[in-house]
Amino acid sequence: MIGIDTSAVIAVLQFEPEASAFLRCIANSDATCLSAVSLQEASMVLAGRTGEAGAWQDLDALLKLYSIAVIPLQGDSQRCA
Repeated sequence: MIGIDTSAVIAVLQFEPEASAFLRCIANSDATCLSAVSLQEASMVLAGRTGEAGAWQDLDALLKLYSIAVIPLQGDSQRCA
């Protein structure tokens, strides 16, 4: 399992130079996860960069296509955040 962060998600969705390397890692992983906080952050970054209310739709499509699990914050991880 690998965990991806906001910067990797944004790189993929904005077609940044490292996007293909990140996609290979995601595609070759047996499981991939993203924290709920990173999901929220990525949504805000995309909306801010594009100015479109529906900017999160590409993010949702990426999560679905690669079966990326969104992990909620709970217990000790909430205090760390």
